[in-house]
Amino acid sequence: MKKKILLILLALFLTGSFCQAQVKGLPKKQKQEQAKPKPKPKPKPKPKQEQSKPKPEPKPVVTPKYPEMVYVEGGTFTMGCSHEDGKDCWNIERLPHKVTVGSFSIGKYPVTVSEYRYYCEQTGIDMPEDPHMFGWKDNHPIFKVSWDDAQGYVKWLSRETGKNYRLPTEAEWEFAARGGNQSRGYLYSGSNNMDEVCWHDENGTKPVGQKKANELGLYDMSGNVREWVNDWFDYYQNNPSGDPSGPSSGSSRVTRGNNYYEGGAKCRVTFRDLADPNSRNNCCIGIRVVLEP
Repeated sequence: MKKKILLILLALFLTGSFCQAQVKGLPKKQKQEQAKPKPKPKPKPKPKQEQSKPKPEPKPVVTPKYPEMVYVEGGTFTMGCSHEDGKDCWNIERLPHKVTVGSFSIGKYPVTVSEYRYYCEQTGIDMPEDPHMFGWKDNHPIFKVSWDDAQGYVKWLSRETGKNYRLPTEAEWEFAARGGNQSRGYLYSGSNNMDEVCWHDENGTKPVGQKKANELGLYDMSGNVREWVNDWFDYYQNNPSGDPSGPSSGSSRVTRGNNYYEGGAKCRVTFRDLADPNSRNNCCIGIRVVLEP
């Protein structure tokens, strides 16, 4: 029995020695691999996403704002105030006389605030002083402009469009206001009823085109703002009958039409007045343009 136990112990001793010898005989690298667990592979970093640059906002498209025009066929008419035009005529309106004008196109409305503002933005010119009573409104007629300002506007309009814009002559203005060759002989531009076609005794300008049009489809020629014409002022004396353009010189320019705040007697189609061409303080004078054919 003792021999068996000794043999078992001897066998166990020899087995342990053998295993130890095997471990000692392994290379260091293999020993470390057996001793230490393999580290987990590190996750690959995600590629950085390139930040997309914001697209530049498109520039707003600015639509040019030019006056709408109406063609007027030339013809002959009696210019100036006669007994048929009523008893309110001023002396400067009298001496009716025959006049012939050629064909042209004229603004359907007086130049609006929006159209004049576009001109100022394109040229860097300042808008006229804001009328503090009611402020500038885009669809109202521009005013508080001098005759010189009006000249600047029509010259710019001509350069922009490649066409020949200008102020109307006084004869062209009255011929158009009377309805041209389609005239029905009205006392006011488009009616014998003043209130159908003329703004008067008001506190401020009104949107263009709100009253009745005249025979040619023109608006506000009897009253909203007065309008510059090209002529120097003079009394009707010895006026040429063919396309008259007024005196060659003078100190005041002619204005035509009534303005919003004066009385209805000045809504007559023959009414004329005069003003300093260099001043913007001539209240309520605006612009209507002519386009040559």
